[in-house]
Amino acid sequence: MVSIIWDKLEKTDIISLMITHIYKKGSVTPNLNLGQHFIQNNKFLEKMVSILDKNSLVIEVGPGMGQLTTFLAKKVKKVIAIEIDKRFQKYLLPISKKFKNVEFIFADVLSSTFDSVIVQNKKRFNSIFIVSNLPYHITEPFITKLAFLNLPAILMVGKKFGYQSQITNPNDEHFTELSYICKSFFDIHKISDVPKSAFWPIPKTDSVILKLDPKRKRTDIDYIGQKIILSQKHGGLVKNVLMNTIIELEATHNSIITKNLARDIVNRLKLNNDILNKSFSQLNNTEVKILSSSINKAKLTK
Repeated sequence: MVSIIWDKLEKTDIISLMITHIYKKGSVTPNLNLGQHFIQNNKFLEKMVSILDKNSLVIEVGPGMGQLTTFLAKKVKKVIAIEIDKRFQKYLLPISKKFKNVEFIFADVLSSTFDSVIVQNKKRFNSIFIVSNLPYHITEPFITKLAFLNLPAILMVGKKFGYQSQITNPNDEHFTELSYICKSFFDIHKISDVPKSAFWPIPKTDSVILKLDPKRKRTDIDYIGQKIILSQKHGGLVKNVLMNTIIELEATHNSIITKNLARDIVNRLKLNNDILNKSFSQLNNTEVKILSSSINKAKLTK
């Protein structure tokens, strides 16, 4: 029965009634605690898929009922979709039977499963993309995880995050920790606005589709930001990361400086000890803004 429904779904552009029908008949109620708002407009799915390389591997996060998955399966070489909610198995598994290039993993994408999938496939594919109609509640931790992976992504996200992710000026009142992560690691391009009416159930806010490309031309300021953010995994204090990174940057400019001189340069930033003696993950948004602004204005190399 599920396979028949999907065959019908592929033959029509009017999918909103079909999605509602499937959920009602299948007794599956979207879990709003998991941010389950499902896209029901083909136009936006096509926009997400259109810029993908046909020879690439796509790792889809949160396929839900598989609306986006079917579009991906027709465009790219391989799709691995990771879904936390096992209630959707009866809708997703028929897709993997129909499309032999689709594989589903039922796990939490924020766990080590996600990382291991990438490690296992990096040697097999020259191009790997992360694609997702991203559940709102995991946006922050997922973007942080994405920064560690150095992979491009096409994400449908809430309008507020879409705006914050593109702010590069730390003096902007809306600049946040996520803004700093995005400006340090990614070049971000907006593909499309998505009205909330394109989802079921209808969320409280509109969305946007973004393309996140890992920075290819990285400035010294970008590099410092990346080091501070990456160091949080090991609890590195901001002051120590700054000193060590300044020494590294001097080496790339064919100059050698001592730790004492690096410490003097850090002292010129005039950052208070509350910032210097924390790891990045412990900073609040106000402290992140101060840190980013100080680094932008300072001369951190000789």
